[in-house]
Amino acid sequence: MTRRAAATVTLALATAACVGGDDFAADRARVDGEAIERSGAGAGSRWDRLAFAPGAALPEEAVARLGAELEVDDAVALAFACHAGLAAHLERLGVARAELRQAALPRNPVLTASWKFFAGPDEIELTLSQSFLDLLFLPLRRRVAEAGRAAVEAEVIAALVHQAFAVRRAHATALHAVGQYRLARDAAAAALAHAELMDQLHEAGSVVDERRTTAAILAERAADGAAAAEHDRVAAELALARAIGLPVDAPPARVAKVAGSAPQPPLPDALARPDHELVTQATQRSLALAVARARTEAAAARAGVEPAQRWLDPAEVGIAAKRETSGEWGLGPVAALALPLFDLGGNARIAAAAELRRTELDTTALERELARAVQEAAA
Repeated sequence: MTRRAAATVTLALATAACVGGDDFAADRARVDGEAIERSGAGAGSRWDRLAFAPGAALPEEAVARLGAELEVDDAVALAFACHAGLAAHLERLGVARAELRQAALPRNPVLTASWKFFAGPDEIELTLSQSFLDLLFLPLRRRVAEAGRAAVEAEVIAALVHQAFAVRRAHATALHAVGQYRLARDAAAAALAHAELMDQLHEAGSVVDERRTTAAILAERAADGAAAAEHDRVAAELALARAIGLPVDAPPARVAKVAGSAPQPPLPDALARPDHELVTQATQRSLALAVARARTEAAAARAGVEPAQRWLDPAEVGIAAKRETSGEWGLGPVAALALPLFDLGGNARIAAAAELRRTELDTTALERELARAVQEAAA
């Protein structure tokens, strides 16, 4: 009994140490790095993640950044650092890491004790058992958990990249709104100056009533246009603050000044490539496909685990110690095995096979949809 128990404990500790060596901070750093690379953010946006606590005030570093007018990379980095929704997505990495560690650990052995009272000496029986199926399927369960963690990482990266481009779009919209507001403001000032000049000339008798009235109407229209442009500018800056994830009491998210017009990004040369190369690149870098493939791998692993577990569980082996009424102790092996009289595992096999086919078909459909979307975009 001692050797068996020691072997079980040693296996559990060794497995836990092997899995525990993986650092959760490394998972987060890897996800952050890939999200920054995929979103096209510059090296200056690689901030240290600001400490975020639900309901807490915005960190001083973020307030200082908002005090100046935001460049687009700073806006993306600020979203990565302060957006509560992104922080919630990142916590899923911790859940996936914990599930992977749990999947690598065997279940705790079960100790059963019974004490029977007789007229003479009492009878005591102790049984220590462990599910051998649990140990047998340990590698397969780890494969399922690893595939699940890979899917979660891809989903978190996709959420970060999606939010990064949402911030980029909001920043570009705010830049355009600021430019339009400045043009409308200058036009309104010029129209007002023209209307005042027409008033002076009219009083001097050099301008007829029609020209004075026309100038006043144009000045009113320009003033209305400036007010509408200012409304659009405020709305665009508020939309940028929402994309970044700033709290209501944070400073406004003002964008950088624009000289002339907003800078236009260069058109990538990817459109010059053949369609099949674009499709290949898209399928290799698609996060949605990475999630679907990881889910398919997990379903394949579960298809090999769940039916057998349903059929044989519980299946335990162990050792039993019993003290007879005579006072003597007996020691020997004990085994427990489920009798498949009612549940032969057929339903579990059917469900696992159907789930595997479903994930495979979803992956195929997603691949085709992505390929057609790439061809449509290129056209």
